[in-house]
Amino acid sequence: MTTFYKNQISLLLLFLTSTCSSFSGKRPSCTMDGMKGPVPEDVCLITNFIKSLPQYDPTAPEIHPRNNYVFFGKPGTGKTTCIELIEKETGAIVLRYDLPTFVENCGDINEVYKNAEEILKREKRPVILVFENVDHAKTRGGILHTVIQNHSGNAYIWTITTAHDFLKTTEGFQNRCAPVKFELPDRSIRKETIQEETYKRNLIMPWMLLTASSILSSGK
Repeated sequence: MTTFYKNQISLLLLFLTSTCSSFSGKRPSCTMDGMKGPVPEDVCLITNFIKSLPQYDPTAPEIHPRNNYVFFGKPGTGKTTCIELIEKETGAIVLRYDLPTFVENCGDINEVYKNAEEILKREKRPVILVFENVDHAKTRGGILHTVIQNHSGNAYIWTITTAHDFLKTTEGFQNRCAPVKFELPDRSIRKETIQEETYKRNLIMPWMLLTASSILSSGK
């Protein structure tokens, strides 16, 4: 089976998962190295699809996946960590933007996509654009939806946005991006994470500060 048809099958699975889960109200989950507990299955499907892409060739047949997603959920549910794992697993180039700050600085999102296309042509690696805090009161994602529509269809340029509350984004944005909900981990995983963070804070950080202090002192 050629890589092209494998990509089409991955695309079909991605579409079916998103469609079926919208009716069931609960998304299936999967596991990823580096994450404690399950993550939304969409994350694994996105990762596997990008990994299966052949090296970029502008003359190759076009592949049109659903490549605009919004990861939403409360703080601490793993949205940012999953994006980092996708970057690590796929070798994609990830460009991050805080959307409210970007808007305040009068940034041009069309230029962001043009820059992504130039990087893709130069590096021949997939590019993932990450826009954070799209549900912020100043934007609510509205500034993105027309731009996303204009740039959809390139299998090598993906848009992943993050939000705490998907319903606080505009209707236009919601129609353009597939929602991926992140749930809080169960109590045992939260307890283990808290224990690790406490260990790092109470033991590792003081050790690092003491080591740094010793190095500075010896250099005098």
